[in-house]
Amino acid sequence: MAARITKSGKSWVIVIELGRVDGKRRRMTRAVKGTKRQAEEEMHRLITQLGMGVSPNADQITVAEHLDNWLKMRELEIAQGTLAQRTYDSYEETVRLHLKPELGRFILTKLAPQNIDDFKNLKLETCSARSVSYWMGVLNQALKYAVNMRKIPVNPANTVKRPKYETDIKSLEADQLDHLLEVAKGYTLYPIVYLAAYSGMRLGELLGLEWSAIDEERSILHVRQQYQRTKKGTVIDNPKSKKSKRKIRLPEDVLAALLAQKGKSKYVFPGRWPTRPRDPSSVSRDFGEIAKAAGFPDLTLHGLRHTHATLLLVNGVPLTQVQERLGHEDASTTLIYTHSLESEEQAVVDTFTEVMDRAAEKRREKEQEKPALKRVK
Repeated sequence: MAARITKSGKSWVIVIELGRVDGKRRRMTRAVKGTKRQAEEEMHRLITQLGMGVSPNADQITVAEHLDNWLKMRELEIAQGTLAQRTYDSYEETVRLHLKPELGRFILTKLAPQNIDDFKNLKLETCSARSVSYWMGVLNQALKYAVNMRKIPVNPANTVKRPKYETDIKSLEADQLDHLLEVAKGYTLYPIVYLAAYSGMRLGELLGLEWSAIDEERSILHVRQQYQRTKKGTVIDNPKSKKSKRKIRLPEDVLAALLAQKGKSKYVFPGRWPTRPRDPSSVSRDFGEIAKAAGFPDLTLHGLRHTHATLLLVNGVPLTQVQERLGHEDASTTLIYTHSLESEEQAVVDTFTEVMDRAAEKRREKEQEKPALKRVK
């Protein structure tokens, strides 16, 4: 790849020959202010990027411009039904309020891990580690897209560690869940609570459930949509991700409880108007009353999802099956529930120790039964 540097006033001009396309010569020209050595370093950087397949015009794109383009592509995913509106709203807010103000001015090809690390440390001064970790995750997705589109050779976010934070997940033991369900029987919200406990579905998925999505003969329901509160109001939306579209097999008793309250609405859990599902806020509020009455004031309806996952993992259901049932895109998300397995891990240790203790006790008993041997002089 031929390249040269020439002096032009106070700047150095880099010219890199890109060959011919349809008989026309293509070249990349860039002006650099500073010393000739700085111009040479910039030339080598550009040649390296071109050699790695990066687009010749990529070094003229700012991070802000790339983030805007990335969001436009996410809008297409909404139209295709592969991204939920609420998820997009979260991405857009992250880009507008956090990423563009701090990182938008950088040239995309020159964004370095140090810049991202500085962003992380700056945000940690005033924001929670959980929030900063999420914002960095969004940035990582956008930069991964830039790599795929040949705008940058590597993702600079890959080498920056996201801040750790404690995941405080409130879930119940099996006997506690049984008690909660007994208490819930006295409330009109019981069918939702019952299904949430036995399916692990998200609140939006529960409320967006239609009778047409339930196969009564096979006791299977299909998660196809969710009822979400977005910037546009409360709407029927696509599931959270591709994996969220799934089928869930139900116990016969749970299905019977649902069918017992079947009405004329197409929704399994209609609101005050049969044409709309129940309001998410009112459901959360009503569940809070049930949880408090059962003695679990800190438990949320989403906690039943955690409980469902934890009880499955505790009782030996493979991680991949739990991931599929909950509709997680990545198994690492399902792994957050394994923090609840510490007591089970201790139980495994105790069981093994007990087995070995019994073996040692039998050995000692046999030794005592053996007659003492006389030592031959």
